[in-house]
Amino acid sequence: AKTADAGLVLGQYFLDEKEYEKALEVYSKILIRFPDSYHAAYGLGVAHHAQNNWSKALECYKKAAMMFRPSKPPQSLYINMSRTLRQLGKHKEAIDTLYKAKKLGKPTIEISLLLAELFLEIKRPDRALRALEDAKNLDKSNPTIPFYIGLTLLDLKEKQRAKEEFKRSLILDPQFYESKLQLALLLTCLLYTSDA
Repeated sequence: AKTADAGLVLGQYFLDEKEYEKALEVYSKILIRFPDSYHAAYGLGVAHHAQNNWSKALECYKKAAMMFRPSKPPQSLYINMSRTLRQLGKHKEAIDTLYKAKKLGKPTIEISLLLAELFLEIKRPDRALRALEDAKNLDKSNPTIPFYIGLTLLDLKEKQRAKEEFKRSLILDPQFYESKLQLALLLTCLLYTSDA
């Protein structure tokens, strides 16, 4: 073949079928024949990622990011890179990588929620709250977002605002069990501390 296209299709097929060893084999062969194939380098990273081989995945993602220049890399490459960095305990790098992902396309709920999770993991609920507010602006009908905003507000000791967010979550989905539970716990706590 004069191009890597057929191999890339086959590699994607194996990824879709969760046959990661076969995907690794196909992408490795493509890179031998077409060493500049950033799609193959990216696919190799995805296959390693799926097998929880975080270091190898990160190495492939970084290689793919370099190879994409000067063309614009896909946003998903940096999102996957951030997820891998998080697994390796490199939270600051993971956050920086997500901000790069944001610049590559439109803001997404996936990026906002992942940012929030990372900020909570490094004990920065104030920054997590900003990320969650961004997520809420992107999808006002998702009951999970006000639920997480409520939890974050609890971390910030803002119980009244947290109560409103749990209520908002239940307005969006009256069956949302986690919000019911948090609201019940919060109302009991407020009752005993006379803050209600």
